[in-house]
Amino acid sequence: GLRAALEALAPGGRLLVLCFHSGEERAVKAAFAEAVRAGLGRVITKKPIRSSEQESADNPRARPARLRVFERQRDEQDERDGRERGR
Repeated sequence: GLRAALEALAPGGRLLVLCFHSGEERAVKAAFAEAVRAGLGRVITKKPIRSSEQESADNPRARPARLRVFERQRDEQDERDGRERGR
């Protein structure tokens, strides 16, 4: 599930989750908060990204959608490897 995806995420990788129900959103928010406390990374979206008024008008099914983003922390070794390769 979601926790497995967070664990499997490559360093520097981002996980985007689209929620359509408040229960789903609560579960995602809690999982992201737990991952932050565990030191896995950081939440990119302080508040969920919602569809615009225009998009909701054009596509009513988009109205309840909420997008949350988590970024996996880069390891110190990954940072050193990146500098050695000239990144």
